[in-house]
Amino acid sequence: MAARTGKAYIYINGVLQEAMAGAKLDGVGGSTRELVKGTQRYGYSEEVSDIKLTCSFAHGPGISVEALNAITDGVVQFECDSGPIFTLTDAFNMTADLDVAGHKVDCTFGAMDSQEAGAADSTSA
Repeated sequence: MAARTGKAYIYINGVLQEAMAGAKLDGVGGSTRELVKGTQRYGYSEEVSDIKLTCSFAHGPGISVEALNAITDGVVQFECDSGPIFTLTDAFNMTADLDVAGHKVDCTFGAMDSQEAGAADSTSA
């Protein structure tokens, strides 16, 4: 049986971070589509989608909330334990919030582009 993604490893500018469970990557693939309809279905329209990584890092020595907030032109990699790697380029931090009760820093990163490597093409037979 093939492995399915269960965890993600997150690198910022080549450095592996202490990522916590629950990371989510939105907007890869470049666009979202919406059905265009009236009295019939006519097709679809496309809109550029935002690339956004929402994740949390364990907070402790060696992690700086200020340094995370300062990222404006970085490379962020989202590596799935099942193989695919998503590389976000021209990445920037949108938020970095310290959650003391949760022992973590919650972050949201945006990016200008993303590339996927290591995944099989699931659209062809």
